[in-house]
Amino acid sequence: MERFALSLQHFRTSDPPFRYIKTFGKDRQALESAYLPEATFSCRFITDSPQPLPGSFVKCNTGILWGSSSIVQGLSSFSDKITFIPGAEFGLDVTIDILQLPDKDYFAAISFNTIIERVDVSVDMALLLRENAMIPGKQDRPRVPLWTPFVAVSHQIILRS
Repeated sequence: MERFALSLQHFRTSDPPFRYIKTFGKDRQALESAYLPEATFSCRFITDSPQPLPGSFVKCNTGILWGSSSIVQGLSSFSDKITFIPGAEFGLDVTIDILQLPDKDYFAAISFNTIIERVDVSVDMALLLRENAMIPGKQDRPRVPLWTPFVAVSHQIILRS
C-alpha cells in the first residue's frame, strides 16, 4: 500500500496504475473487474488546437457511464489508436497523489503526458478507490490484479491537447 500511495516519477510494471494503462491498450474487456458493478466513469477530450484532430478522439467524450459493463462497453468503443503507452513498455513520467478519506476510501489523482496519434496529450485521471476488504463478499472473489487491492467506485479521465 505505501508504495502505491507515494508520488512516483515512473510507473513500474508492478504498479496498479501501470497494469490498468497497459490493459487499457491491449484488452479493454479485461478492465471490467477494475470497477465495482455500480461504478461511474466519464472521459472528456479537450483541445484548444485550431488544427483538426484525428477522428479517433471523437468517442472519448463519453458523458457519465454507470456500471462496470457499461464502462467497459464505452472504453471498448474508443479507437484502438487511443493508447497511453504507444509502442513502449517503459515507464511514463507521472504524478500520483492519493488521499485516504475518512470513510476508508481513497481519492487518487494520476497525471502524465503521452503522444496519441502524433498528438501531445496530457492525461489526468481522478479515481475514487475502495479496498476490496471493505466490500462485503468481494474479498474471496478472484480479481484481475489491476488496482488490487482496490476497486474503482468512480473514474474520470480528461485528455487535453
